[in-house]
Amino acid sequence: MALTIKDRVLIVGDMQVALLRDDATSVLTDYLRLVRTMRDQKKAPAVVLRRDDIERLAGFLYLDDADVLDRLASLMGATAAQRIAIGSLFAAGAIVVGLVTVGSVHAGATAATPA
Repeated sequence: MALTIKDRVLIVGDMQVALLRDDATSVLTDYLRLVRTMRDQKKAPAVVLRRDDIERLAGFLYLDDADVLDRLASLMGATAAQRIAIGSLFAAGAIVVGLVTVGSVHAGATAATPA
């Protein structure tokens, strides 16, 4: 299901999250929580981020797609090297980017690898 952002609300299917703050970190954290809740993956070892979602978030936040992906990966605990690898996959045209997680912090993980 595609992400929609309307009237300061993130919507995926029948799930919604009201955006209470405008800063990018809050919006991206809310997005990660929504995705994990929607997919019932609060403690799952993998998180898949869709290109369409990243592009919509980037448009809403007035940021570059690559910056949004890097920020999401950082929120999920990816190292600098892992973020570069994930960014390379995205730049090469990947439709989805998967992050394999080792543990939970914030909305994501303590480690990540590109899928």
